Order: sequence, then C-alpha cells, then structure tokens
Amino acid sequence: CTTLGEMAHAEGTQHFATALKGWEGGEGLVRDGVEPGRKRFVDRRLTAEETAAIARIAQRTGVAVSTVVMLAWGVVTARLAGRDDTVFGNTLNGRNLIPGAADAPGCFIVTVPIRLHLSRDLTLGTALKRMRANQIALRPFEQTPLASIRQQLDVPPGRAIYDTLVMFDRASLHSQMQMRGGAWRSRKVRLLEEGDAAITLAAFVSDETELTVEYDPDQAPQGAALADHLVQFLRHLDGAEAHQPLGAISMLGAEEDARLRALSGGPVPPQDDTRCCATLFEEVAARQPDHSALEQPGEEPLSYAALDQLANQRAH
Repeated sequence: CTTLGEMAHAEGTQHFATALKGWEGGEGLVRDGVEPGRKRFVDRRLTAEETAAIARIAQRTGVAVSTVVMLAWGVVTARLAGRDDTVFGNTLNGRNLIPGAADAPGCFIVTVPIRLHLSRDLTLGTALKRMRANQIALRPFEQTPLASIRQQLDVPPGRAIYDTLVMFDRASLHSQMQMRGGAWRSRKVRLLEEGDAAITLAAFVSDETELTVEYDPDQAPQGAALADHLVQFLRHLDGAEAHQPLGAISMLGAEEDARLRALSGGPVPPQDDTRCCATLFEEVAARQPDHSALEQPGEEPLSYAALDQLANQRAH
C-alpha cells in the first residue's frame, strides 16, 4: 500500500488523456437514468477445437490470446451500439509494477480503459496488432487512478468512462481449485459476486474457453445477446486470415443470419455493385411489393409498392 501511495501518475494520466482524446464516455449499451439492479449471469463455452482456432489466429498475427478476446469484445459491443469507436475497461491483477507483490496478500486489482477504433478498411491482422500495442503501451501506467484519468477527459459528469469490463485469465477459480488435486478434483467451485459495471465479461482460456457475462437486465437488457454474439464472432475466426476485412467477420449465428436475410428480401448485393440505391430499391419493391417498407409513429405503414409509387410521383 505504501508503494502504491508513493507512485507518481503524471505520465500515466497523460498517456490515457492522449489515448482517449475526444472520447465522451459510455458505449451506448446502458440505458440512461435507470437505477442498477441485481445481476444475471450467462455462461458460454468454446470447445477445445474452437479454442485452438483462437490460439492459431493469435500465433499467426503475433499477439496474445487475450488480445483476440478483447478485440472480439470491442467489435461486438461497438456493433451492437452502432458505433465505430468504443472504450471498455480491462481489469488487471495490478501486481506487475510492484516488486515482490506476486505472492503478497491483498487486492491489487486495477481497471484501465482501452480504446478501439473501427473503420471500413480495417483488417483483422491490423486490428489485432493495434489492440496488442495498446495493451503493451499501458503496462507502465496500469496503476493510474481512474479519477485522475477522468479529469483529463471530456466525459460529462454522471456518465461513466465505459459501460463494460473485460477480465481475462488462464483458468477459472473452479479449474484452479481442481488443479490442487485430492478432494478438490470432485468438487464444483463457483465464484458468486456482483461488480459495479452494468456489463462484465470474464474470459478463462486454457484447453477450452469459458465465458461468463454478468449484466444488469434493467440497465443493459441485451447482456445475453452480447454473450451469444461474442461466441459467434470467436467461432467465425476459425479459418480467418490476417488480411481479411474485420467487418466481414460475422457475429451472427446461422438462425439469426437466415432471419435477417429473409427480412431484407433476399441476398445482399456484393459491395462492388455500382448500381444506385434507387435501382436497388426498385428491385426489392418488385420482389416484395406488399411488404412493409416504412413505418412511422401514428401513421399507416407504407408498402414497398406504395413507397415506390410515391417516390416516382415526387421525382416527376
């Protein structure tokens, strides 16, 4: 505690001020003005084969497995919020900067913000390398107090710097206790706790991957969907190449993908399609003229045929 109290944080504060410049807080995933309630937990698991695929993409791109998991979380949360810029908290053990603290009792845990910028031309390999560079760059400053970081940001009072947290470890408490052998081999150990964040991901990667999403259903009702999308994104990394566009990696399961394709009226045209949006709309209207195309509060919905006719009248 004395060592922690004597640490200087000017450089760390400046590091995060630069990394988070322009960030205004939140991730767009938590309802404003909703009081926190009791948490729910969603558990998901990836098989040994699926976990090995994650390790392979990490090895091919020269990053850690934790980097892959954190990139996946950043992508999924950003997509669900409809953003191309997101910040989430990364919880660390906090012992790296303190000599002799590896076996010291007490809680040294710290949480630092990590930012992810997404763009149309961003590839998987580049995104992973940037995330890894962020992880390494903040190591000397991981003990920087969040209060000091916040003072340097444009985050309005009452708004959190981030809505979600990520915790990564090589083994869950249950696995660690089983490693002790003896009677622990036949016991089931589960850690029951509730954190302050509206959404927290705990990821444990060893031979298999265990994922637990803790979320407040009042503040963040999409918590369970986040867990499912995360699993699907990680699964779709199997066979992905470093040069592949990050946006081409899906986070949807087969049923959800089929349902969305059905709602869209058919296959999505390739990205190199040079036809204008008016032509594409007319093709959809011809395929499904009676489907609802536009709905507005207090008004009757317009079908594709009706909207197409109205657009033609306005054009002439």
